[in-house]
Amino acid sequence: MKLLAVAALALVLAGCGGSEEKAATLDSVGLKRELMTWEAVKDVAISENGTSIWVGVIDNGNQRRGYAMSVCEAVREFNAAEGDFHVIRIIDVVQAARNDETVELGKYNCKT
Repeated sequence: MKLLAVAALALVLAGCGGSEEKAATLDSVGLKRELMTWEAVKDVAISENGTSIWVGVIDNGNQRRGYAMSVCEAVREFNAAEGDFHVIRIIDVVQAARNDETVELGKYNCKT
């Protein structure tokens, strides 16, 4: 999906996944499976080391920081270690699909 391509590009451009970054102990498969059951979620991308999470939704005009906080709670359920750090970004999936553009609707720095 285009969201995954946008997320991969964002990782490269942002320098995420560098050797200095501690890998999170996240059950990425389980988390993605859970998030895809949420009504508003259209796509999910998780960086290889689990520290960056993009959740694609349709923009309804609302700021989505609270939604990112809810995703953080789900991350905590699928994380094996306390103290891991994840950046959760809620992005407009329509803009990502149409224009390969990441429009951030909400963001939350999540510590487990």
